[in-house]
Amino acid sequence: MRSYHAVLEVAGRYQTAVSALSRIYVRASGGQLIPISRFTTLERKQSAIAINHQGQFLSVTISFNLPPGVSLSQAVDAIRSSMREIGKPDAIQVSFQGTARDFKPRSRPRRCSSRPLYSQSMSC
Repeated sequence: MRSYHAVLEVAGRYQTAVSALSRIYVRASGGQLIPISRFTTLERKQSAIAINHQGQFLSVTISFNLPPGVSLSQAVDAIRSSMREIGKPDAIQVSFQGTARDFKPRSRPRRCSSRPLYSQSMSC
């Protein structure tokens, strides 16, 4: 079975009521229109007020500070090592932001004790 990530958008006038979802149809391989209710389930529940995205995908930001005497290269290496150890699924994409994103390994560790905050975004 194939699975696809799709983002549907409707006109503003249809975004005000959940009942508008019952009027969304997709075209089947044979050409006929099928209501999405035939293969989806609508469930109402509490949710977060804001959901972070990176592009069209959900994301999470993890920030960290460097302890005194720890270089940025050591921190980046430790994070990458931790991801391997926990068995990060391939579907989760990891990217660094800020100075950690721009970091390029050098022969000597780079000390960044004056840099207060770095972040890492994970999209899934």
